[in-house]
Order: sequence, then C-alpha cells, then structure tokens
Amino acid sequence: MPTSEKDIVIGVLALQGAFQEHQECQEKGTGCKTVQIKTPQQLEQIDGIIFPGGESTAMGLIGSVDVCRNYFGSQISSFEMPTPCPPGFEEGGTFPGVFIRAPAILSAGDDIQVLGRVVATPCRQAAVVLRELESKLANGENVVMMGVVDALERTCGLKYQDVKRESTAVASSVGVEEKKDTPLSEMHKIELPGAADGTNAREVICAARKGNILITAFHPEITQDYRWHQYFYNMVKETTLSK
Repeated sequence: MPTSEKDIVIGVLALQGAFQEHQECQEKGTGCKTVQIKTPQQLEQIDGIIFPGGESTAMGLIGSVDVCRNYFGSQISSFEMPTPCPPGFEEGGTFPGVFIRAPAILSAGDDIQVLGRVVATPCRQAAVVLRELESKLANGENVVMMGVVDALERTCGLKYQDVKRESTAVASSVGVEEKKDTPLSEMHKIELPGAADGTNAREVICAARKGNILITAFHPEITQDYRWHQYFYNMVKETTLSK
C-alpha cells in the first residue's frame, strides 16, 4: 500500500490498444510511475489499472449502463470532436475527444455519475437499429433486448414498460444450465434517446464513473491533453491513500 503520492503505481494492460500512449500521458500528466501489465501476478504491484481499447467491454464492467456498440461508426470513420472536460479541470475548455469505432452509452442508472455528454449522429448501422427499435416500441410490441443496442433514454416523455429480456442461463443446483426469464417487475424501462429532426443526432453519454471505475467512449491517450489522466490519477490517489 502506498504511503504517499510518489509511491502510487498505475498499471496499463499491455495486451491491446495504445498502452504506451496511456503510459506516456499518465507519466507526463501526473509524474506517477506506470508499468505494463501482462500477467495476473503483476496486479499485486499496482494501485490502479487502465484498460486501453475495448471500450464497450469496459463499459460492461461498470454495470447499470446501456450501450450502443459502434454508435460513432467504424474504424475508417474515426474522428475528433469537442467533449466535456473532467470535473475540476475546466481550465483549458473542452477536451479534444478522439472517437475510434466507439460505442455510446445511451442511458445510465442512478448509481452512475455521468461526467460527459455529446450530441452526435449515430453511424448508419446504429441508426437503422435504433429506428427499428423505436418503431417496434411505438407499435406497442414486446422487444427482446438486442446485442447491438441495449439502449435507452428519450427526452419526449414516452414510457415503455412492456419489455422482454432474453432468457438468461443460470447454474442449477445439479450443475446443469437451465433457462430463467427475468420478471417484468425487475426490468428497467426502455427509453430511446430522442433524435433531432432532420439530422437524427442524439444526446449520448461519452464519459461516466461508478465508484472507482472510470469509462470513456473516446481515447484521451491520443492527445497532448492530460486532464482525463490527471482525473483518473486523483481517483486512484483518493482510493489508495484513504485505506
């Protein structure tokens, strides 16, 4: 356990993505020590960890969020747009968010702290899926939760409660998987983000936090702006030094 700031070590999972860029941003932005993580044994040496790439998978770790995979498009349609800066780092204005085949969080539970939203048009595939889901909901159809969109929040006030989830496999007492349907009473409502007339642009979440877990839809490591890495470092510091 670190006893001071200079003892804090942040690991970067070095299996995919721009892990070297994350290390550089973290070290230059905060001065802390970083280490590339390649084995489970190394986890004992660190106080926090960064998962480069795999945004939609990382978003799944936080729970209580509904994600539209590849909302912002494919690898070739990567782009940069202004995004909100992290709390406490307003000096310098908006953050240059780089989106690379990125997912979007369409809704978040009450236990999620939303740190940033952007208004953006979904890619063609995501737009088709969203329109199809909207049409089914408008017709009063039961909707099975979709793998591409698990999605959700409309500002026009419409409420949809008659929703089915896919049956989930659970382990039985004899070790054989059996199917179990989630009762409707245990499900949250599906509310799609409303689309602007003419553009289909929707307000989606691009950064969020739950406890000591931080997720972003953009890539803060592909900039010379270290504010999100500084924010994450402060999270690690608060968690480790308070133990």
